Amino acid sequence: MVAKIPDSVTSIGKHAFARCGGLVGLTIGKGVTSIGDAAFADCIELTRVTIPDSVTSIGHYAFDSCTGLASVTIGNRVDSIGQGAFRGCTSLSDITVPDSVAIIGRDAFSGCTRLWSVTIGNGVTSIDAFVFGGCTGLTSVTIGNSVDFIGEGAFFYCTSLVNITIPDSVTIIGGSAFYGCTRLWSVRIGNRMEVIGIYAFANCTNLTRVFFSGDAPSIASSTFNSTGWFTVHFVPGTAGWDFPFANRTKEPTGPTFTSGASASITVGQQFSFTITADSSPTSFTAMGLPSGLSLDPISGKISGVATSIGTYTVTLSASNAAGTGSQVLTLTVFLPAPVLTVHAVATVGLPFNYP
Repeated sequence: MVAKIPDSVTSIGKHAFARCGGLVGLTIGKGVTSIGDAAFADCIELTRVTIPDSVTSIGHYAFDSCTGLASVTIGNRVDSIGQGAFRGCTSLSDITVPDSVAIIGRDAFSGCTRLWSVTIGNGVTSIDAFVFGGCTGLTSVTIGNSVDFIGEGAFFYCTSLVNITIPDSVTIIGGSAFYGCTRLWSVRIGNRMEVIGIYAFANCTNLTRVFFSGDAPSIASSTFNSTGWFTVHFVPGTAGWDFPFANRTKEPTGPTFTSGASASITVGQQFSFTITADSSPTSFTAMGLPSGLSLDPISGKISGVATSIGTYTVTLSASNAAGTGSQVLTLTVFLPAPVLTVHAVATVGLPFNYP
């Protein structure tokens, strides 16, 4: 059975298609603004869903246990994804949460065991409890720069996750947030972190290094329980590392680049590129710049007007009190696109030929 919901429908009610085991196709009309609680729960043969831009809310358990659902596209006006909305969708492979979404409810994607890639948009402010709990295939997570809270068990037993970067916006990581992520070996934590809850990284048995960009956050004695012997990397000049990390190896860390590795320039036109790196660099260098470009060694801004075409390999460095990081920047300088100017005169009633 294929369901086609017409544009005249504005909402899909609670349990509207729940347990329709024969539902294999679904088209949601452009007039629909809300999808009700459990509207498509247990539709196990449904494989693909596109949620149109007209929809603003996805209800609790809307697609819960749709075990055949492999592809979901979420429209760019959805502002909330309800509790358990895609829980147990064991065929789902990747998900992009658009910038329009502010709230992702508890358990929204929990138990999606084949989910390997997650991108969380810049509108999301909190990742609720167990949102991705038990997503054992998850290897890639990008967290948007407006998230300030990661809830309890948010990535609980994501056993394929190898590394995670927590953006500067996050101030609290809840208890057991990354509990049992047994392949996790590298964590980068932003510069506004204040509290990391109990057991947040417990039983992350392969954890080798944790990078902090700001002062030491408040942690519990059990926060890193049963993680093995990891090294704490911190930015020189930050505070609080004697306690509670007294029994950990601590090393100041040099900058790591966050800006791109290539850029294009048009000869004769103004160019600007800013080198960025974490760990609070205090100075920059750039060796091999094209003629006409220069670097501000404090701000890291490369600017000027290139005078010669070609491909240039520029060696960048960023330094702080702990050391120096380096990266190659490839700059390609092109000629400007030609401008064609045509002037011709024709006389009415007479043959014309150009050129």
